[in-house]
This record gives sequence, structure tokens and C-alpha cells, in this order.
Amino acid sequence: MQCSSSVSMLDYFPDAVVIINPDGSIVEANSIFSSRFGLHSRECPGKNVYDLMSALPDGAQIASGRRKKIDEVLRKGSWLSFEDERDGASWRHSVYPVCSHDGNISQLFVVAQDITALKLAERECKEINARFDFTIEKYNLGWLVIDLGNFSINRNSEHDRLFGYDTFHPGWTYELFLDHVLPEDRERLKHQFAESITKPGNWGIEYRIRRRDGEIRWLQEIGGFQMDEDGNATRLFIVMHDISDLKRAEEERDKLQEQLQQFQKMEMLGQLAGGIAHDFNNVLSVILGYTEMLLSEIDETHPFYESLASIEKMSSRSAGMVNQLLAFSRKQIAQPKILVFDEELGNLLPIFVRLIGENIEFHWEPGSKGGRVSIDPSQLYQIVTNLCVNARDAIEDAGKITIVTSTIHVNKSDCDRGHACRTPGQYVRLSISDTGSGIDKDTLPHIFEPYFTTKDVGKGTGLGLSTIYGILSQNSGYIDCHTQQGAGTTFSIYLPEFKSVTETGNIVPPGYRLNGNKETILVVDDDPQILQLITDILRKNGFMVFSAHDGEDATRIFMESGDRISLLLSDVLLPRMSGTQLSGNLQELNPNLRTIFMSGYAANAFSQNGLMDEDVHYITKPFTISSLLKLIENVLHADVAG
Repeated sequence: MQCSSSVSMLDYFPDAVVIINPDGSIVEANSIFSSRFGLHSRECPGKNVYDLMSALPDGAQIASGRRKKIDEVLRKGSWLSFEDERDGASWRHSVYPVCSHDGNISQLFVVAQDITALKLAERECKEINARFDFTIEKYNLGWLVIDLGNFSINRNSEHDRLFGYDTFHPGWTYELFLDHVLPEDRERLKHQFAESITKPGNWGIEYRIRRRDGEIRWLQEIGGFQMDEDGNATRLFIVMHDISDLKRAEEERDKLQEQLQQFQKMEMLGQLAGGIAHDFNNVLSVILGYTEMLLSEIDETHPFYESLASIEKMSSRSAGMVNQLLAFSRKQIAQPKILVFDEELGNLLPIFVRLIGENIEFHWEPGSKGGRVSIDPSQLYQIVTNLCVNARDAIEDAGKITIVTSTIHVNKSDCDRGHACRTPGQYVRLSISDTGSGIDKDTLPHIFEPYFTTKDVGKGTGLGLSTIYGILSQNSGYIDCHTQQGAGTTFSIYLPEFKSVTETGNIVPPGYRLNGNKETILVVDDDPQILQLITDILRKNGFMVFSAHDGEDATRIFMESGDRISLLLSDVLLPRMSGTQLSGNLQELNPNLRTIFMSGYAANAFSQNGLMDEDVHYITKPFTISSLLKLIENVLHADVAG
């Protein structure tokens, strides 16, 4: 089976191939090689290649020459390539040694290629090159001819212009040319040139030069070698032109392509995260809703009270994890809440510790002393996560990340002197420091620009710091960076300290109950358990309820009973017709209809730039009964004119 498989593989070669032992006995051969001796490939193994050659006309001389080449490979232990002509055809032979485990050559892999067509093409190239001159001059291309015997150079005036000279430079030499080539490209060019002389073929290379005026430009060279009758390269003909504009266009295209790929990847991950969050939030809504209903019906002495309280606590914790998933997907609408800053960060610390890894020391210094801020918790999580990831990536091996909080007062004089906070006031400050490599002075001015990243391809989106900057701008906050190359970096964010609880309407008393006045609410949700839960809650609190599982069902109900319905409570994502479309359709029938949207996955159906439109009422799943009832009361009892 081994031999059959190997011979079959050799037959894929377009050239004659044979594997021989050092004494010339054939191990395997393909059909092209075998047919030259009137044999089938199965008949070759065991025969001696020198004997087969000797049987051909003038074969003894050929066999002797081949034996010398084989002996040379056996002696030097390196592969060998040589050419010859026979029967009007040109051939290139390549012999590769195959070593055994002990390092000795056990076999030789020999390939014979018919290069007749190539040789004819090389000869024709001489004539073609001679006709290039007129075309080159017409299109202002530089050309030069290098005599490979004495390295003398002949060239046109455009050649020198490419290097920044207005006229012919006297005594142009190969060494002067290399002085213009950037050091980063010089060795590559010299190596390719030296290799091409030993194995002449078509010439082509791109490299950068520094012109006489100091400007760096890209040049492209194409050309070919002139060969003598013995097959040796005698001259190299080169045409060159400036491709700097093309290179810039290619770099911009590649950059845009990388950004597009990164966007597509993040969008796909965001859709996945959002879809999971939507389904999971529906499940959590049912668990939290019925748990809250049960807790409201029993007192703390009930044997099930602690168990139900644990279910409620863990479900709320799970909801927080889903919010983190939505923060990653950037599909969550900002809904600011009043947070005790140190407490909120303290709850997130285990996540950050796992995020940075075991090789980095983590230090936490809470010092805001109960300072509160108004911000969406998922946005705060996003800010700290991005800064911790950047700090981790800046530390090459072991190091330390320190998170410090404090409260500061910024005076107008501080703002005038260039403080990061451009508005005077009281702020809660969060500083994240690392002992990493720092940021160089050329990079620092660009760190908040979208898509700017110093990380390798695929390791950074270039959106982290720009996203933080945008979040802070939405929340009247600021960010500052202090860094020293080689000595670490500190990012400080500033959020206005929140002072008065009465300034916000989002604090709902626990256990809040609403005594509905028989108002009628149309509830729409495609999840039957969510639909049943909300129906139970509303009826228990004195409302009349119609329930529908999609937009078409809701429209039918509204057409039959629309004059009785005061409020539409609808999920955003519905089959066939979205919640926003449903609301618009029903408000055409009744402009006074109030609407509350709900969703576990806040798409951009009714938001701009991630901020909730002022005239839209929205509640995020999973929600508490008290928050739902409070929102319903506010919407139903709001001044219609307002």
C-alpha cells in the first residue's frame, strides 16, 4: 500500500520524478520518467538509473555526467540544480538528498523539468526589451541597464528625477543607489539582487527610497536579464516608476478592510449577545416577577420567605450579568441610575480580578466616602472594563494595576489652568494605574480617536477609549491621562457627584403598590409566560387587561375595544410587526393612547446615539413589579398637554 500511494502521488508531478538509492537503484518513479525508457512506473523499482541511461543513444556519456552530479550531492550533502540540452530540448535537473534518522543520505529525490519554452522566452525577451525604450520615454518611466560584468550603469534622465535630481547625477553608481534606499529595505534588495544573478529570471521588487530632498517614496522595478550563449546573465534591464500614491491607497484600503472586518465581527458578536440577553431576560422576568408577587403575600416568618428572597437575589444578580453582556454588545440604551460609587465598583471587583489574570497584582483603594453618581451601571462597567484591559495589555509580564477612588472639588481657577474637568464643581474621581510600558508622546494625542489602536491586528478595535470618551460626554464627565514611557500610565475619569435624591424620579420605594382605577391596559408580548405574569400583576392592582401575543392580535383587539384602552404596554421585538410599528398604527386610530415599551434587548428602534428619546417610556426586562407600577402611574397620570 505504501508504494502504490507514493507512486500515485509522484504521478501528480508535471515533470519526470524518480527516487533513487545512493548506488543508483530506483526506489520509485512516476509515469513521465518511466515512459522515457519505455517502461511502466511499476517496472522501474529495482532497476539502476545509470543502466537505463546508458541504454539510450549517447547514453554512456549522459550516465557518466549524471553520476558525477549525484556524487557531488552525496559528497556535499546539499541539493544541486543543473541544466543541459538534449535532442533540441533544454532541461533543468534538481537533485535533493533525503537523510535518514542517523543523518546519512539514504535516498535522492530527482526532478527533471523541460524548460525549452522558458529558454525560448528568455531569448525573445532580448528583442522585446530593445523596443521598450520608446514606450518608457513616452510615459516618463525611469530605466537603467546594469552590466553585470563591471557593474557599469546606463540610464535615462527620468531615472535620476525619481531620486530627486533635476539633471543627470555625475558618476551614478550602485553604491550611490543603495545610499538612497532606506536601511529597512536595503538588505532585502541586495539579497534579492545577488540571488537573481545566480538564478536569472524575471526581475521585480518594490522598495522605499529617500530622495535628495529628504522625501520618502516607494519605487517599483520590473525587468529581465540578458543571457549569453552559455546561459549566464550578462545584463539586467530595469524599468522603474514611483508607486507612492498606489501604496498609500493600498494602505488605506487595507486599513478600511481591517476596520470593516472588525466591525463585522463585533456586530456579529453583538447580535449574538443581544439575542441571548433577550431570551434570558424573558426567563428572568418570569422568575423575578412571580418571586416578588409571592414575597409580597407572605411575611418574613414564613418558612419559604428566605428561600424566595434568595431566588430574588440571585435572579437580580443574573440580570446584572445580562446587562454586562448587553454593554459588550452595545445594544443597551443608557438608563442612568443613582449609584454609590465605591459599592458599585466593589461588586464588580471579582470580575476585574479574573479579567486581568494571575500574573498581575490587583490593588483596590476605595476613597470616595459614599460619593454617588448618576450613570447607567452597564456604562460604568464598560468604562472600567476597557481601562483594566488596556492596563493589562500594557504590562508585558508581571506588574500591578491599582484602582483608586476619591472625591474632589474643581474650582474655576483649576479649569482655567487646564484641568481635565472643564466645568467647576464636585466630582467623584476614579483612577486606574498600571506599571506597564507607558504611551509615547507621538501616540498620546491620538488615543481617544475612533479606530486608533497600537495593538496587533485582531487584538484591538480602536474603539475602547473613544467609547469611554463618548460615555463620559453623555454623562457630563471627563477623562485624563498621565503617562511616562517605560514607567506606566494612569487614566482618571471624573463624574459629577450626585447630591439630591429628590432630583431623580427613578427611585421607586420597595413593595410599591398601585390601586388602579379600572383603567384598561393592552399588554403585548410573544412570550406566553411573560404575558401571563404581567396580566396577573396588573389585574391584581386593579386594572382591566387585554392580552395579545403579536401585533396583529393586538390590532384586532384594539379595533374591537380601542375606546376603552388607555395604555399600550408592548414588547419591542415582536414577530412580523415590531412594538414601535404597532404603537404608531394604534396611535393613528387614537392619538391619546399612551405607550410603554419593554424589552430585554434594547435595539435602536426608538433611540438616538444610545440615549432614550425624551418622549418614549421604556422599561428594561427583567423589572420589578414596583418599578413597572410606578412607571404606569407616571404615564397614565401625566398631563396630556405636557
